[in-house]
Amino acid sequence: MERAQVVINVAYRAQLEQDIPLLRQPRADFLQHFKAKKIILKPGEHGRGSLRDQGRQPLYLLMGITVLVLMIACANVANLQWREAPHARGRWLSVWR
Repeated sequence: MERAQVVINVAYRAQLEQDIPLLRQPRADFLQHFKAKKIILKPGEHGRGSLRDQGRQPLYLLMGITVLVLMIACANVANLQWREAPHARGRWLSVWR
């Protein structure tokens, strides 16, 4: 983990150095703080639990709406087939006569 953090911070420092000329008249204390920034890596064994918790309720809402739309679609198809059944049965019988 330490080695990965060192490697990624080398590339990050180079990017920070490229970004410094893009700053508009930075103060000395800001520039010092800007150059001191670094990336800290943490183990990912627990994932992003807070992100999962934030997305849970909207995802349940989306799934509920999807189920509702599918149920309406199934009811419409069933209704159409039920209404056509007497006509289709008559045509089927006329073929066999």
